[in-house]
Amino acid sequence: MFNVNEFKEDCIRDLERIGIVAEVDLKKVPKTKLYRMIVISEQFSRIGYQEEQKICWRVVDKNLSSADQLHILSIDSRISNDA
Repeated sequence: MFNVNEFKEDCIRDLERIGIVAEVDLKKVPKTKLYRMIVISEQFSRIGYQEEQKICWRVVDKNLSSADQLHILSIDSRISNDA
């Protein structure tokens, strides 16, 4: 199993490398070994939802092994923390 804090830091760093300043959080899904990933960035207002998802999943792919990627249930990409 991956280190959640290291993974979040790696994702933030990799998103910054491509010009996206973001908050990244992982929420444990109760009674499972799964996580919901939340990525919040104002830069998402300039790109479409599908592009946000592609970027986020590429970052996940870069930072987690195939086996660990199975623990990411979904990615919620948002423009602000209001949702």
